[in-house]
Amino acid sequence: MYFELRNLLNDTEVNALFSNEVVSQSKFPENKIAYHVLHDPWSATKNIEQRTYYTSDKLAQLNNTIVSTISKLFKINVACKYSARRLIYGPGKDMVWHYDSKNGGRVMSAILFLSERESYTGGEFKFTDSDIRGHKGDVIIYTLDEMHRVTPVTSGERQSLLFFYNEI
Repeated sequence: MYFELRNLLNDTEVNALFSNEVVSQSKFPENKIAYHVLHDPWSATKNIEQRTYYTSDKLAQLNNTIVSTISKLFKINVACKYSARRLIYGPGKDMVWHYDSKNGGRVMSAILFLSERESYTGGEFKFTDSDIRGHKGDVIIYTLDEMHRVTPVTSGERQSLLFFYNEI
């Protein structure tokens, strides 16, 4: 099951998410919502000790909005216990069909689109039964039983912010 939140954030609000405060070099900061950057979506489990984690007040506000929305729509209480991933897909980058991992008790995922749709070609987010043409500021919240993929980017750069949520 998935749910789309169109225009959750405007351009100014998306850009404000990245008024980066470095909170940690190589260690996930406890008690803060943070993100790290992956230029290669396939590198999620590599070089963990070399990551830099960032946070901002706006990022915490966005997380609170997503948590509240999940609670209302799916009738469960969740928390983001892992850092979000700022995914950057350049030409030729994609993600094959997969299910998000249930590692550590994860139950939901959410993606915030960070790029203007016109700034890249390819890079569509697909579920098995639908294509999502997200625009900057849109969010998709989905359960981990939804198989999905990102088609290859053919030009430009596609950016998104991926959150994982655990039931609490």
